[in-house]
Amino acid sequence: MEDQEIYGKCLGLWLKIKREELGFTQADVSANADISEKTLSMIERGERSPGSFTLFKIANAMNFSLDQLNQDVYTCMNEVKNGSRTFSFRFRNKD
Repeated sequence: MEDQEIYGKCLGLWLKIKREELGFTQADVSANADISEKTLSMIERGERSPGSFTLFKIANAMNFSLDQLNQDVYTCMNEVKNGSRTFSFRFRNKD
């Protein structure tokens, strides 16, 4: 698997898990980020990589840190490259 494909899968999974953890639907996030539900769905499935501004809008819509997302996706990518078939994200509440 190429790095870009691994990145897309890890990013999409992170966004989906985070969205569900926060209790948002794809419709909620799409409306608040001003993107289509189809676009968000494709990103979450790893079928489309968002541009930086789209990712910024999603982060704002779900109120999460891009720094945390980058750290978690980087960790996920390393786990996949090292042969792990499972991985987990450890979300931290912003208090």
